[in-house]
Amino acid sequence: LSIHSFPTRRSSDLQHVFEVHLDIAKFYDNIDRSKLASGIRALCDNNLDPIVEKLLASFVSWKWDATSPAIYEAVCKSNQENIPSGIPQGLVVGGFLANIYLLKFDEIAQALIGQDLSENIHLVDYCRYVDDMRLTILVDDGIRSEEIRSVIDEKKIGRASCRERVYGE
Repeated sequence: LSIHSFPTRRSSDLQHVFEVHLDIAKFYDNIDRSKLASGIRALCDNNLDPIVEKLLASFVSWKWDATSPAIYEAVCKSNQENIPSGIPQGLVVGGFLANIYLLKFDEIAQALIGQDLSENIHLVDYCRYVDDMRLTILVDDGIRSEEIRSVIDEKKIGRASCRERVYGE
């Protein structure tokens, strides 16, 4: 979570505009493939071609083979206990699938636009590019970044899975 203040762009002497950046840590590795497949089915009104249904079933049931753990540990492991089982990162299809997976999240976040997140914090805008998000918020004078973090955690926007960095107040 990084919070940028724009003190020169005040809406009034009593409020400040903040830009909050969120990143969902280990997002691709932790995507639930069966929930993703359900989301794809829902987008198609549960009216999929049998070949696509078979492809989704294979996608959901796919598992690493017996030699994969040793290869993963030798080549890729970076303080992770388990081999990731989400979706591939870096491939075009990975971003496409990730966006489908987050459609419901987008609906929830977009419904908050124009709403007060707390008595002193108002959400002006939300945008997302895969697992990176930006919130534009209007904050009453005197509100510190710790309170902004707390409100974002309370609203479960990127809760617990966000890297935290503060760039100024």
